[in-house]
Amino acid sequence: MAEPSSAAEASGRSLAAIDLLRAIPAERLRAVEARCQWRETRPGDVVFELDDPTAAVFFIVRGKLRIVIRRDGPDDADRAAPAEGADAVPESSLSELVTLAEFTSGDTFGELAAVDGRPRSARAVALDNGLLAILPREDFLDLVEAHPPLAMALLRRFAGFIRSLNRRVHSLSTLTPRQRVFMELVRLAEPRAVGDGTWAVDPLPAHGDIAGWVGADRETVAAAVGQLAREGLVERRHKTLIIRDLARLRLLAHLT
Repeated sequence: MAEPSSAAEASGRSLAAIDLLRAIPAERLRAVEARCQWRETRPGDVVFELDDPTAAVFFIVRGKLRIVIRRDGPDDADRAAPAEGADAVPESSLSELVTLAEFTSGDTFGELAAVDGRPRSARAVALDNGLLAILPREDFLDLVEAHPPLAMALLRRFAGFIRSLNRRVHSLSTLTPRQRVFMELVRLAEPRAVGDGTWAVDPLPAHGDIAGWVGADRETVAAAVGQLAREGLVERRHKTLIIRDLARLRLLAHLT
């Protein structure tokens, strides 16, 4: 992995921890850092909007972002979109969004527009305080052309996105909203350390966040979790959801 310069270390404005750039030599990486613009983010900040004509690539030095589209379609997204520098997206608006992906420190996003030169296909929203490095499209493409390992890493990322999209499309077209909630709980569940065969979702995401991932609304999520609780399959303990019968939950989600 490339080592950051002392100046970059002091300022925190280093790309050394960006996964996609790990094969880039240190000297070239410092040159890339010099070409970047740097942006601090706050929770709810819109980094770019659907159909935004910009094509820069974003590296997450610190923080977490979510890529979303509105369930109501592009027209509503355009009406609701705040201008650059405007107030953050309200929580009520975020609950109406379908989540396409989440990225955290070390990740990259925005490559699609950089590669094909077309407008943004979704909205990017910051989830917490963070720092982004923004590399102009021309500089990113020059970097990809000059470093074949980077080009291969980019292809692997796109392949992963396509596979994930295929799974999402399949679930949206074959499962009911409630089944998709069950499937998401199965995905999030981990075995508990007590060794009694129970599993847990800890912490349990907000209903609006689950709704965004499964293409439903918060009411559907609440109803699905309530059904499981009434049937004795789950138990809510503060911010943790205890799953007493994972096999039964998988069956309800049509995963078996």
